[in-house]
Amino acid sequence: MKQFVINLVSADFAQKAINCEAKLPRGINELEHFGLHMVASKHVVVPGVKEAPATIECSLNEIIDPKDSDHVLLIGKVLGGTCKFMREPNKPDLDAINPVMHVAKEHFRKVGSRIDLKRNK
Repeated sequence: MKQFVINLVSADFAQKAINCEAKLPRGINELEHFGLHMVASKHVVVPGVKEAPATIECSLNEIIDPKDSDHVLLIGKVLGGTCKFMREPNKPDLDAINPVMHVAKEHFRKVGSRIDLKRNK
């Protein structure tokens, strides 16, 4: 079974994570080279990144490889994960996680402030 781990990147180590895009000589571990560390996952054999505030561990269902793109889309089934910062059970604290998202090229964004809205039930 093929597996993968999604590691949420926080502002605390975002530059180190982006540095891992570097083309290093074969045999050099990008994580170690840029000061990051691997950690065993709980639900898959693929390791996660120790510095990640949250991980999502998945089994691979499908790979979509769009034409004219240098990216692929992985479709998977979530088997489990971790989160170091919880507001309460099953509710991650995004302010504490401080995730960073890639927009385009060298542009990134942090998640904005939380707002509460009434839901129709």
